[in-house]
Amino acid sequence: MKKRIVCLVLIAIMVLSGCGNSNVDTSQTDNTESAVDKTAADSDTVIKEVKSDKIVEEYNESEYNFGGSEIVCELPKGFVPSDYEGEYIPKDKKDLSSINQILYDSDEDITKYTKEEYKNKIDSEFSETYGMDISIDVTQYDRIMIDGRPGLYIVYNYDFREQHYDAIVVELYNGKESNIITFLQAPGRDWMEKYAESAKTIRYKDAIENGQ
Repeated sequence: MKKRIVCLVLIAIMVLSGCGNSNVDTSQTDNTESAVDKTAADSDTVIKEVKSDKIVEEYNESEYNFGGSEIVCELPKGFVPSDYEGEYIPKDKKDLSSINQILYDSDEDITKYTKEEYKNKIDSEFSETYGMDISIDVTQYDRIMIDGRPGLYIVYNYDFREQHYDAIVVELYNGKESNIITFLQAPGRDWMEKYAESAKTIRYKDAIENGQ
C-alpha cells in the first residue's frame, strides 16, 4: 500500500462560482476560512459555504469506479497550512490541534471494516507508533456517501501520556485510492463542533465542477 500525503484543497469563491447554486448560505462565514488565502482570518473575505447533507447519506453497496479527484472542504477559522504538506494547524502556536489529509494508493475498501475491526486497527497503529498500549474509544461509527463515494465517519477519543485527545476521521474510498481526513483536538481545546461543521463541507472537486 503506497501512501501519498497531499494538500487539502479548500473551497474558495472562484471554485464555487460555477456550481450552479445561487442560494448559498453564508451564515457560517465567521467560523470558517480558506487556507488557500492565508490572510483570510485577518480580512473580511467572504467564503461561500457548501450546503451538503451527504455526510449522513445511507451507505449502499453499489459498484463504483472513480478516477483520482481532489478533496475540497472548508476549515475552521484560524487554521493555516503548516510546514508539512497536507497538514493545517491553528495560528495559535500553543494549540497542538491539527487537520491532516492522507491519500492512500490501495484497492482495499476501508468501508468494509466493522467498528471493532477499525478500533483494533487504530489501537495497533498507535501502539506501534508510540511504543505503548493506547486504546481508542469509538463513540460514533457511521457509513456515509459523499459524491457517490462510500466512506466512514468516525468520532473517537483516547488518552496519551495523561492527556485527553478527541478526533473526527472521515475516510473515503475512491476506487484505487482512499482519502483520509483527520480532525484532531488537542487537550483543553474546543474544536469538535467546528470540526463537525467542516466535515459536512467535504466534497470531491470533480463533483463540484460538474455542478453536482
